[in-house]
Amino acid sequence: MIQQLKIDDLKGLVGQPWLTLTYPIEACLIRRFVEAVGDDTPILPGKKAEVPPALLLTIGFERVISMLLGLPEAVLHGSTELECFEPVRIGDLLTVTARVAALRERAPLTFINLELEQHNQKGVLIGRCKQLAILRGKA
Repeated sequence: MIQQLKIDDLKGLVGQPWLTLTYPIEACLIRRFVEAVGDDTPILPGKKAEVPPALLLTIGFERVISMLLGLPEAVLHGSTELECFEPVRIGDLLTVTARVAALRERAPLTFINLELEQHNQKGVLIGRCKQLAILRGKA
């Protein structure tokens, strides 16, 4: 069951780690991702094959958004920034930590800056994804 959040919950989470998730990077995950985005680059066999950096945009974000979708407000996607520091390889185990970087309210809108950091099984920072979610309260 997905945890339901309230705006007041998010206000109390600003700057703090809020959610930690773990994702094994398997060939079938990569295959589904490249098919979904229409990438026809062949996946090379072997456990150490590098995966498309754009995959980091999706790792963990689906869980964060599903938690926000439980809010009574409409959720819109505002922007995305991705920093990649190291390649992700098939066989890696990524740990994603989400935090609310900032939250601003300008009625009827609430702007939530989310930051997701991905580390590999060695604790090395692989990437940082910043997302802006815009919530529109009911009139």
